[in-house]
Amino acid sequence: MGKPSDHPGFKKIKRKWDQRLAESGFKDLEHPSGKLKQRASNAYRGASPEQREAKLDFFMKVAQHTSETRFQIRGEKFIMESFAEGVPQVEIERRLAARGIRKHRITILKIIKKWLLLWNLK
Repeated sequence: MGKPSDHPGFKKIKRKWDQRLAESGFKDLEHPSGKLKQRASNAYRGASPEQREAKLDFFMKVAQHTSETRFQIRGEKFIMESFAEGVPQVEIERRLAARGIRKHRITILKIIKKWLLLWNLK
């Protein structure tokens, strides 16, 4: 027993349904290859102007608090500055390692959450 796409009538039925979906205004998020058309890092482009403004405001507040706070633990200021710039946690981990500071992504996430709670931003 093969895959459903191996059935002789599969392509005909698929074309029919693809046409119906297109006529209804449906836009598939995947290419025919199965890969997403829009990467997650760019997904926020589809947000409303209000959502984008709120996100920008949030990161500006994080940057402001980061510049006003005296951090006691090595690397925390760098983590929060990077977070305010929108750097992904995996990249923050790499940049810290390049500076000789080893912290796991989970630890980085906990540090970010700790400061967001202290600053009443989350």
